[in-house]
Amino acid sequence: PLDKLLTKQGKAHEGFHADAGLGCFMDAATHRRYLKQVDDWYWEQPKGANYFQQVLAGEFETYSGSHPYSHAYGDWNNHVVDVTQGLNVMMFSTGWGHGYYPAYWGYADGEEAVELTIDFQI
Repeated sequence: PLDKLLTKQGKAHEGFHADAGLGCFMDAATHRRYLKQVDDWYWEQPKGANYFQQVLAGEFETYSGSHPYSHAYGDWNNHVVDVTQGLNVMMFSTGWGHGYYPAYWGYADGEEAVELTIDFQI
């Protein structure tokens, strides 16, 4: 969810919190299905299992690890949650780790969101 974030100049703008240096984009339906997928996965795993290390890390490396502008371990991933319903999560490295990152939306004719720009403070 986007939260209000104050800039150093005291002006409010939207932003999001990233933990462990990762961010992602998904809609509400995908979010519900993704949470169920992860919960189901943990129920089937032994204690100490780690979804990122055992599932996502390999996807990151396969999806973007060989890209010339990515680290070998991958900086972004298209995690498919349900191929039959077209549900996916676009995951990405924030570059600086955890924290809040400002997000700016661009609107066509003031109504339809057509662009999202994120300041990763790099």
